[in-house]
Amino acid sequence: KTDNGKLGVNDYGHEQENTSERAKKAGKSAGVVSSVPFSHATPASWAAHNISRNNYLEIADEMFNSDLDVIMGAGHPFYDDDNKKKDEAKYKYLSEEVYNKLSSGESDWNYAETKEQLLGLYVVDFPAIDAAVDAARELRRSNPSAIYEIRPIALYIPGATLDPGPQPG
Repeated sequence: KTDNGKLGVNDYGHEQENTSERAKKAGKSAGVVSSVPFSHATPASWAAHNISRNNYLEIADEMFNSDLDVIMGAGHPFYDDDNKKKDEAKYKYLSEEVYNKLSSGESDWNYAETKEQLLGLYVVDFPAIDAAVDAARELRRSNPSAIYEIRPIALYIPGATLDPGPQPG
């Protein structure tokens, strides 16, 4: 249990175990697939700890430095909320440093911007969660030895568009 506005920390700021940490301890794969920016509170609550749900850059940094197996969601700095490419980056949900490491291949993550590349930060052709989940399943079928196995028991997938404001409790 955590306070409204916080992610995975108690009243004193001490980290509380989250679902992905439990899954990893049990030897499972764990990941986040979301139709909203992956560092938003609800998807991030499965994998991050922060005193404020609004510290998107810190949350993204923690997630990319965690032992998650997959992160898929919105938040690409060169795309707007309507999935349209922008000329100028907006680093609201992901720091420029992390984006540059991901996109240049200087991180341990497999990075993708298209459905052909699939796994990574953002899947351009899949603004709807159902299509992203179907694509992840197709990847698993077409490449059973993929680095990122999708195991639904430890995969956070929201069922609806999320209200970006504070949620009760």
